[in-house]
Amino acid sequence: MKHISPIPHFLNRRRLLGRLALGGTASLVLAACGGGGGADDDGAALDLRAAYDRVLEGMDHEEVNKAVGGAPLDVSDFSRGWSSGNQRLYVTFTKMISSGEFYVNGVQWKQIGGGELTKSFNPND
Repeated sequence: MKHISPIPHFLNRRRLLGRLALGGTASLVLAACGGGGGADDDGAALDLRAAYDRVLEGMDHEEVNKAVGGAPLDVSDFSRGWSSGNQRLYVTFTKMISSGEFYVNGVQWKQIGGGELTKSFNPND
């Protein structure tokens, strides 16, 4: 006669509960991450084409961020990048020789599957 121990049954139940908890957590994380769609915090998509027109020669990092109207996705001293829907905006900066400050030296707007606009500045002139 076989003796059936309660330990294997306990481990199976424990394993099942662990998997359910892990699956539930993964579902919550995925649900929280989905649906971003390149919008800023209030849910409105950025109009990066209009932002392209607002970025002007002589602007610094903060002024460019305000002109675009949303936080950049890619950030460094020499560049900023935004994405919204099928639009991309890239702004490059140069360090002024005289002051050491960073100012816009180029702006590029791209529409995926569509057009592209570019403007360049030389703030060291």
